[in-house]
Amino acid sequence: MIKKYFEHILPINLRCKPYTKCLGSFTFIAILSTIGFSFLIQLMELHSINSHLINVGGRQRMYSQRTTLFALSLLDAKSKGEFNNLRSTLEETVDRFERNHFALTQGSDELRIPAPTSQVIKDMYFKEPINTDKKVRKHIDHMRAILSLEFDKLDSNHLLMKDTFREATHELLHSLDAIVERLDFEGRQNIELLHLIEMLIWLAILCLLGVSLYFIIIPIINRMMSVDDEAKETVSSIIVFYNHEFNNKLSTSMIYLEDEKEKLGAEVYRKIVDPLNELTKTINSLEDVYHTRGFQYEVYGGGGTKIFKL
Repeated sequence: MIKKYFEHILPINLRCKPYTKCLGSFTFIAILSTIGFSFLIQLMELHSINSHLINVGGRQRMYSQRTTLFALSLLDAKSKGEFNNLRSTLEETVDRFERNHFALTQGSDELRIPAPTSQVIKDMYFKEPINTDKKVRKHIDHMRAILSLEFDKLDSNHLLMKDTFREATHELLHSLDAIVERLDFEGRQNIELLHLIEMLIWLAILCLLGVSLYFIIIPIINRMMSVDDEAKETVSSIIVFYNHEFNNKLSTSMIYLEDEKEKLGAEVYRKIVDPLNELTKTINSLEDVYHTRGFQYEVYGGGGTKIFKL
C-alpha cells in the first residue's frame, strides 16, 4: 500500500529503483544530521547549565564563609552605625545564600537552574550522613538569630557565634564541597555521554554515505555512462544508415551527370551540381564524428564535394 502511494506521488523519473534508493538514503542522512545537530545543541546547553551549577555551588561555599566573617565582624563594631552597616551586609549575604540554596534544591527559573534529577545529589541534600539541606538551614537560622540581636547585647561568647563558627568551618564547608564535587562529576559524565552519542551518530552518517556511494551512487553513474555509450552507438548507427543512403543516391546522380555533362552544358550542369553540393554539406557537418570513429570520405564532382565512404 505504501509502495503504491509513493509510486503515485513520485515523478516517473524517480520511480526507478536506483533513484528511489538514492532518495531514501539521503532522507536517512538528513534525519541523522538533524538528530546530530539537536544533540549538539543539547550538549552546548548542558555544558552551560553544568558550568552555572558549579559556579552557584562554589558561591554557596563562599557565602557560608562570608556570613560567618560578617557575623564575627559584628563583635568588633566600634559604633552602632558601624554595627548596623555590618548587619545590613550580613542580611543581604544570608538572603543570597538562602535563595541559591533553594534554587539548587528545588530549581529556579530566575537563576536558570533546573531542579536536581540525580538521586545521588538529592540524597546528599536531604539524607544522612551528609544532609546538606539540614546544615544549610541550621546555619541560616543561626544567622537570622544573630541578626535579631541588638548592638549592646551581642557578645563574643554568645553560644550562637560559637556554633556558627564551628559549623561554617567544618561540617557545612565539607558538605558544600562534596556537593560541588558531585555536580562537577555528574556534569562531566553527562557531557561525555552526549559526546559519545554524537560521535556514534556521525559515524552512522559516514557509514550510510559510504554505503550509498558504493551501492547506489556509483551504480547510477555507471548506468548513466552505459546509457550514454548506448545513445552514442544508436546515433552512430543512424548516421551510418543515412550516410549510406546519401552515398548511394549522390554517387548515382554524380555518375549520370558526368556522362551527360557535355550534353547539358556548363550552365545546366552547375545548376544541378550546386544543389547536390548543398545536400552534401549536411554530411560534411558530421565529418568530425566520423573522423573520431575512423570513417573516411572521397571527393566527387567538379566542386570538390565530399561523400563519406563506407
